[in-house]
Amino acid sequence: MEIKRAQKIEEIIAELKKLKTDLNGYAVEKNIEFFEAIKSPMRYIGWLLFSANKIDKEQILELSDFPKEEWEEDLHKNLIKMERKKIPGMIEPLKKKLVQIINDKNPRLVVNLGAGAMELERQIIEVLLKKGSAKNVTFVAIDKSIIAKRLAVENLAQFKEDIELEEVGRVTKDRLLENNKKNIRVILCSNDIFELDKEFGEGFFDVVCFAKFKHHLQDVQKKRLDTIIAIIGKYIVEFDDYRSWWLLIPQSIATWGYPVLMNGAVFSRLRDYTKKELRGRSVAGNRLSFFKNGSYMIESIKP
Repeated sequence: MEIKRAQKIEEIIAELKKLKTDLNGYAVEKNIEFFEAIKSPMRYIGWLLFSANKIDKEQILELSDFPKEEWEEDLHKNLIKMERKKIPGMIEPLKKKLVQIINDKNPRLVVNLGAGAMELERQIIEVLLKKGSAKNVTFVAIDKSIIAKRLAVENLAQFKEDIELEEVGRVTKDRLLENNKKNIRVILCSNDIFELDKEFGEGFFDVVCFAKFKHHLQDVQKKRLDTIIAIIGKYIVEFDDYRSWWLLIPQSIATWGYPVLMNGAVFSRLRDYTKKELRGRSVAGNRLSFFKNGSYMIESIKP
């Protein structure tokens, strides 16, 4: 494993050097420094102590943000494995919340922004089918990545007899208002998230959620996202990690054998909101929760 890991790190560094341009120079440089550091535990500790806190979160990119399909696929596949583990239960709080909402409020349309390989939906559907509580619900998964959509189809293949699965380029309002052929329908699409308020009306989606997505955006995009979801959603659930230096330790240990996933986990944590910042965003009517696995959830319900 160590030889394979070392070889992968060298290959990543070599590819990063080829990708460096005037526009992404800072991000490439910081990624190279990271991968040089994780060649050994001692070098990594030094990087954490003296370099990590100096990184500009507005300029940094995770490895999967670069245009390399191999890295994106590597990240998604290993992320699925981690999200299926009971410990640390990466998406468990959000899964439980959405299952509760579906059972209690019977939403018709649930949209996930930046849905990735849809492990969240896979786990929710599994619970609904096992409990026999599958209702007339459509899961709308929006993600621009072709790789993510392909992996999502593979990830949901186990339910092919029980659900209705559709892939479209851009989903329309009329398509979403069609009657389901089965109790559970899943639509994978690539609509522009920042244009959804123009395509769909006030409160069109019963539930709008996103997981480990917001930290990828720049500040101006985050504000735009907040505006959009407040328009299109009735029940909004924001889920991500919060920034904590202590949480980097178990996170680094858990992902040490998977360099691409480790890069995503560590750089994501560096880009996340702090608890103080999250409390500062809290407004009347919102519910902010923190979880032991290092994640937070903000729920917003329209009156």
